[in-house]
Amino acid sequence: MKKYRLGVIGFGHMSSAIIRGALANQVLSTANTAVCDTSPARIAYADELKLDHFSDPAELCRECEYVLFAVKPQDMPVMLESLKNVQIENLLSIVTGWSLGDIRKYIPGDSMIRIMPNTPMQVSHGAAFWAALPGTPKSAGRFVEELLSPMGLVSETEEAFINLSCTVHGSTPAYFYYLVSVLIKDAVRHGFDEKTVRDFITETMIGSGELLKANPDTAVEEFIDEVCSPGGATIEAINIFRQRDIDAIITEANDHCLDRAEELGKH
Repeated sequence: MKKYRLGVIGFGHMSSAIIRGALANQVLSTANTAVCDTSPARIAYADELKLDHFSDPAELCRECEYVLFAVKPQDMPVMLESLKNVQIENLLSIVTGWSLGDIRKYIPGDSMIRIMPNTPMQVSHGAAFWAALPGTPKSAGRFVEELLSPMGLVSETEEAFINLSCTVHGSTPAYFYYLVSVLIKDAVRHGFDEKTVRDFITETMIGSGELLKANPDTAVEEFIDEVCSPGGATIEAINIFRQRDIDAIITEANDHCLDRAEELGKH
């Protein structure tokens, strides 16, 4: 029996958010969780959370039932090379652009799951898709669901959709923050206090999302029409969006996002 339930290689923002959520929801404990990172700041943070940490990824892998790869995509080749002869009982990965097939060229094993989480999981309102290598034990899938479900929506999919999910939930928080940033700057331009408008815009965005969530059978367009009274002020703004073809801009942006995700997958 392994000493740790989960070990994490690369203790960055996303993986630490997953660990914090799992600890808060008692899916994991500090006693059965370990991390491996070379950054003194991240090691200090692991100490703050009272987690054991390793300097050698191979040693961590040998001690853990599940191992989560969470390093930067460009750091994967060196890390995988160092783990070439290491047996990993159950491998999980949130590394963008690296397919399970890519990883399997370096690491043997039949239990592998690729996950695409997003940053709102830090506040238990996120989402994650996951896909398993054929032959992966059902127990591994159950562990992923158990690990992530307290932090938001979790759904199994085919691996072909993992990169595509960037434009559904992986990258879209940045789109949301960009829009909020523009709205705040424009309100400040008109004389509003920045903190006040940030609070109001944030609460309005949260409330708008809650309305969508509470009415899943109502078309999104109906919510737009509900705010846009004929001859009113809001419809003037929406008309500008339509005239400037915001739809086409977003579609092009998504295409570039997907292209880059595919590029990261070419090793």
